[in-house]
Amino acid sequence: MNKNYFYRYHLYNEIPEIKQYQAKENLSLMELPYQINLDYEKNHEAIRLINVNRYPNFNVDELKEKICQINKISFDNNVLIGNGLLEVIQTILLSFTTRETTLIIPDPSFFMFTRLSKICRLNICKIPLTNTLNLDIPAIIQATKKHLNPIVIIDNPNNPTGVLFEKNNLEKIIANCKCPIIIDEAYIAYSKKNSSCLNFITAYDNVIILRSFSKIGFAGLRLGYLISNRYLTSYINKFSLQYSLCDFKIKLALHILGRHGSILRYINEIKTLRDELTTKISNLENIFVPNSQANFIFLSKKNDKSGENTKIEKLNTELIKLGIKINTFPKNLSKVTDNSIRFSIGNKETNDIVLNLIMKNI
Repeated sequence: MNKNYFYRYHLYNEIPEIKQYQAKENLSLMELPYQINLDYEKNHEAIRLINVNRYPNFNVDELKEKICQINKISFDNNVLIGNGLLEVIQTILLSFTTRETTLIIPDPSFFMFTRLSKICRLNICKIPLTNTLNLDIPAIIQATKKHLNPIVIIDNPNNPTGVLFEKNNLEKIIANCKCPIIIDEAYIAYSKKNSSCLNFITAYDNVIILRSFSKIGFAGLRLGYLISNRYLTSYINKFSLQYSLCDFKIKLALHILGRHGSILRYINEIKTLRDELTTKISNLENIFVPNSQANFIFLSKKNDKSGENTKIEKLNTELIKLGIKINTFPKNLSKVTDNSIRFSIGNKETNDIVLNLIMKNI
């Protein structure tokens, strides 16, 4: 094949491959471990009436209104829905991209922020977290002043650490940065009450909040959305793909939101299991475990020494033998992720296996 046709081949090796792993229990994807039963018979008639020979309904206001109702905010043409949160983020980045746009993110953050910045031709500026895993607020504010056409994305809770940043600190960034501020709240359902920054969308004109169905039990649905003010939402919508959401997906999403109480029960169960695991692991010697407010746990070895990472590798090998996949991190990805692992909360049986192997190997 003539690689001269690959006009962006210089990026090929910079964009890592996303590999699929076959595992009995995959704790690297941050999924809900429980299958939520949906009443398909109840929705059979509504699905049967969908005309698949026609393009999907362009107006999805019913779903948008339901999303606003669940989040206790007013509907004001302020929601944009996409096929998974990644599509929404990509649409946002494309809508603000110029030759000089710079994406500013905490380091570490969700790895796809970096990947999408390359795909969408943005410069990227990574601001390391502080030693206490908090945001470096002055550095972020200064970066927005230094770079032309800046955009800030902050995942809250942070991925991969699970740390929840304080709302007052986020508000300082929002108030002092004259650029779009995107708060990725994919894991906010697992955080303490009143942690969301949703109330900032009416107080400030530069705030965009991201949410996902994937982390609350419906990763296979591929549905995510943003909430902002109507002006930013309308602007970003101009860059989105028409007819990207099929009627099947919309009908199913409405049904899911109608079962919000059942979903909350599973979320609360995961929060309980997470806190129990965190307490037990925190009692182990030379292990640092942040107070996760997501559906996963991040841990690292204290007093890092040469060769110490072999214990992490041994733990990972033992888990793979049992068909359990967790996250390890490339060396020097960031100062926080060296010699560390992350795993989502599974069912109690799987959690016990992981805990026992951590105690044995680390």
